[in-house]
Amino acid sequence: MLLRRFMQHVKDQNWFAVGLDVVVVIVGIFLGMQVQQWYEDIKDREIEQTYYLKFIDDLNNELTTINDLVTDTNARIETGKELILDLHLGTHDKYFILNKWLTVIRMPIYEPRRATYQDLLSSGNLNLINNEAIKEAILAYYSDIDNRSIQLRQNRDGITLRTFDYSYTELGLQELEYARETLGKEVISKLPPNDWHLDINDPLFKRFQDDLLFAITLSERQIIHFEEIKKEINKAMTVIEQNLNDE
Repeated sequence: MLLRRFMQHVKDQNWFAVGLDVVVVIVGIFLGMQVQQWYEDIKDREIEQTYYLKFIDDLNNELTTINDLVTDTNARIETGKELILDLHLGTHDKYFILNKWLTVIRMPIYEPRRATYQDLLSSGNLNLINNEAIKEAILAYYSDIDNRSIQLRQNRDGITLRTFDYSYTELGLQELEYARETLGKEVISKLPPNDWHLDINDPLFKRFQDDLLFAITLSERQIIHFEEIKKEINKAMTVIEQNLNDE
């Protein structure tokens, strides 16, 4: 209808009306673009708010994980200290000693939650985070968490490397219950017995004790890193929640 009216105005050489039609079309296009932009802005803000809520959820879950890891690590430290005392008592068999040792050296793998952060980066949606304080807090948190993860992994690898450097036959892993069941009596009979755990002067006793001390010390370092991660989590959560409330 508008086009037909426009053509009629041209045919009648009613240039005022032609100009008015052009203005109407331009204004209509402009308003349409503004409405579309307004709609896109609302959609972007909704996505932005969704990211903030996801980050808060991730950080809360991460805090729970870290608290569990601190509890587990403290328990392993206490077990390591008890084991050193048990060694010097000389009243426990090797099965008891080795089972406790395995508990001490089984340092858990820490993998921080990065799903929301990775999605934000890979989707190109980082530009949707308009709040600079929140953006800086998120980037600072994941930068710190990456560095902490590397150090935690290095500590774990340090214990693992020392563990693999043993002669397991001399150490007596074959005396563990599940190892005895797997190997059978005939194979066990071929492996030499060794009561190193009863002799504080035995080189293996001394090395075993040194490695326990090493594991305890690195476990304490793990706790220090975990506590620093908790501080970073709380800092990031505070920034996000405060800015959400302001908005």
